[in-house]
Amino acid sequence: MAENFKLFKGQIYFETDCFVKSYDTTLTIENNTFILDVKGDSFSNSNFKIIQGEFQDLGYVTFVDCYFTGRTLSVVSTFRYNVLHIIEGVKINDFEKLNFSSLSIEMPILKNWINKTSIKGDLVFENKIEYSGTQKFDFYKSEIIELSASLFCKENFSKNIRTIEEYYELKFFTSNNLNLFEFLNYYRKTKLLLNFFGQHHSAIDNFYLKEDNLIYENQDEPLSMKLHTSTLNFMTNPSFDFVFSYNDLIDSYQNIFECWFNNKKLEDSINLISEKSFLKLSGETYFLNTCFSLETLHRKHFKNYVYEEENYEQLRIGIIEKLNPEEKKLFLEKLQFANEPSFRSRLKDFNKDFAISLKGDYKANNIIGKIVDTRNYLVHRGEKKNILENIEMTKVAKVIENVVKINIFRLIGVDENKIQSKIKSINYDDIFIS
Repeated sequence: MAENFKLFKGQIYFETDCFVKSYDTTLTIENNTFILDVKGDSFSNSNFKIIQGEFQDLGYVTFVDCYFTGRTLSVVSTFRYNVLHIIEGVKINDFEKLNFSSLSIEMPILKNWINKTSIKGDLVFENKIEYSGTQKFDFYKSEIIELSASLFCKENFSKNIRTIEEYYELKFFTSNNLNLFEFLNYYRKTKLLLNFFGQHHSAIDNFYLKEDNLIYENQDEPLSMKLHTSTLNFMTNPSFDFVFSYNDLIDSYQNIFECWFNNKKLEDSINLISEKSFLKLSGETYFLNTCFSLETLHRKHFKNYVYEEENYEQLRIGIIEKLNPEEKKLFLEKLQFANEPSFRSRLKDFNKDFAISLKGDYKANNIIGKIVDTRNYLVHRGEKKNILENIEMTKVAKVIENVVKINIFRLIGVDENKIQSKIKSINYDDIFIS
């Protein structure tokens, strides 16, 4: 049986009877999938925010966000639930009380990004090694949350072999307690930023919650709990045109994380660009995602009008006064975004960034025209003329992605010289091969 597949036997309790009656249950954990198979004959096909449990090898367990997925009928029926989060070590009876002091994540992706060690020496030539102790790397501190990473060392013994391994933990800490889902949102955003920095790792992250306050029955010290939840994993074999190491931006992380966590206007553009790192997208979807990301970025952070508001309002009123009621209705319905720049105009505002992302001789109007025509064709499926196809579309999408990233890096406070020194420009002639 694979190491990532585990079965546990135990009992669970539902909130419908205040967690009194127990039901025999099998818990299956496989990678990021958690399944409860519950024996019983009187369930409704309901979802549950909280289910409590007691399982061999796990102890007390709280299941969070449990969705009914089906049942098997026999003398004793089995009901199946898909679970999104599992908390080991505690039974919580109120969904609104999923509050904790910290979330720590053993995160393999940090190893290559930070690239530090606390071990010195050589067992082959020097016959000794030295361990200098835990290292801590502070990234961000606000009134709500503190974020840091620590480098630890662990030893394993097996068949007279001693193994020493270093590992990194990312820690989110708050003095006022945060909801589980707020912690996970911070985790997700941090993983996305590392992806933007050109970092990749497909290993599963390990999660640990901690409650420093004495809030549970029979709790006489801070309580540590293992959390099972979905790791934000990247696709294999990524291709990055920006790669930032920890040292590259070592003096900028407070400002970078402040903007990354709190600039809500960036979220749509970030999510659209990042989707290809987690899902296998078609070339058309990837291209459209980059176009929509750029358009959204421009709308929310750059000049999003053609005429000054006062001038536009005068023009609008002047046109409306000349229309009959039916024409007026059509005008108001169809031209509500008439004062916004066209997609072509938005692209032209990024001409300088296209010049950074592309190398070689090219005419900006030509490539912008192809992007506009291709985007319009894919959205409206009109005339198939002057459009990008197959590998051309994918390569141009990569150029647009880089233009978006250049501007996002600027908006979160990355130095311009560092941005331009890190980008791998794409050769124009490699896109359009004769």
